Amino acid sequence: MKTKTPTIRTLYGIDEQAVLTRLTALWALNEAGLGGLMHLFRSPFTGIFVGGGAVLLIALIGYLAKKPAVAIPRALLLVLIIKGMVSPHSPLPAYIAVTFQGLLGALLFSVLPSFRLAALLLGICALLEAALQKLLVLTLLFGMPLWESLDAFFDSVLQKFGVLETGSGVNSSLWIVGFYVGIYLICGILIGWLAGRLPDRVFAAAGRLELPKLTLHEDSPTSGKKRRPLWKRATFRWIILSLLAVLAIYYFVPQSRAWLQPLWLILRVFGIMAIWYFLLAPVLMRLLQRFLRKKASEYHAEVAAALDLLPAFRALARVAWEETREIPGWKRWQEFAVRIVTYALLYTPKR
Repeated sequence: MKTKTPTIRTLYGIDEQAVLTRLTALWALNEAGLGGLMHLFRSPFTGIFVGGGAVLLIALIGYLAKKPAVAIPRALLLVLIIKGMVSPHSPLPAYIAVTFQGLLGALLFSVLPSFRLAALLLGICALLEAALQKLLVLTLLFGMPLWESLDAFFDSVLQKFGVLETGSGVNSSLWIVGFYVGIYLICGILIGWLAGRLPDRVFAAAGRLELPKLTLHEDSPTSGKKRRPLWKRATFRWIILSLLAVLAIYYFVPQSRAWLQPLWLILRVFGIMAIWYFLLAPVLMRLLQRFLRKKASEYHAEVAAALDLLPAFRALARVAWEETREIPGWKRWQEFAVRIVTYALLYTPKR
C-alpha cells in the first residue's frame, strides 16, 4: 500500500498542498512552455513530449493526493488558466487534449486499486488520443483524397521499382497511419511504465540529489504592438477572391474540372480552415477564456502561487537537462523527469 503525506514531509518537509502546487506549476510549465513552443512550430510529435510530460505529472498528483478525484481536476483547472495566460497562441485542440488527460487521470486513479496499472493505461490512452486527434484534423481538412493520393503515389513508386504489379495496390495510407499510431502507442507504453515507477524513483533521488544554485532571468516583456487581423490584410483578400474565382469556374465550366481538381482541394482546405479559424474557434475560445477568467478570480491565490514558481522551475529544467547530457537515449529522459520533479520538491521559494 502506498504511503503518501508522511513520506513527503519526511523527505521534503512540506505538506501535501505545497507538493500539489509545485506539481501543478510543473504541469503548467510543460503545457504553456514546452507545449506553447511546439504548437508555435507545428511539431508533429507535440503529443508525445507534452502529453508524456502531462502523464507523468498527473500520475504523481494521483499518487500523492489523498483524493485524486478532487486534486487532479483542480490542478487541471489551474493549468488551463495559466496556459491561457502564458501561452495564448495555443490552439483549441491543445486545451481539449490536456482536459482529456486530466479527466481520464482523475477517473483512473480514483477507480483502479493498482497505481501502476492506472499510470500505464493513462499513458497509452493519452498518447493514442493525441495521435488520433491529429489524424482526424488532417481528414477533416483534406478529406479522403489525401489518403487516396498517398495510396496512388506510393503505388506508383513501388510499381516503378518492380515491387508491385500494375493495377494492384497495398493501401499505403493505412500502413502510414498504422506506423504513426504505433509510434504513439509504443511511447504511451514507455511513458505509462515510467509514470508508474516515478514516485519511488523520486523518493529515492531525494537522498542523492542536491538543489542546484539558480540564476533567474526576468522574462522579456512582450510587445504591445497588435497584429492586423488576417481578414484586413491585402494578401488574404486576394487569396479569397482567387478562390471564389476558381469555385465559379469549377461549377460553370465543367470542362475545366479535371485540371482544376488540385485547386478545388485547396479551396476545400481553405474553406474548412476559414470556418474553423474565423467562426467556430474564436467563439469557442472566447467562451473558454471567459470561463477561465471567471475561475482565475476565484482561484487567484493558487494561480499566483503557481505563476511565482514558473521562473525557478524553468531554470531548474534547464539545469536538469544539462546535467543529463552524458546519459544516452531513453535513460536520459527518465533521469531528466526524476531530477526536475525532485528539484521542484526541494526548491524553497523566496518570501
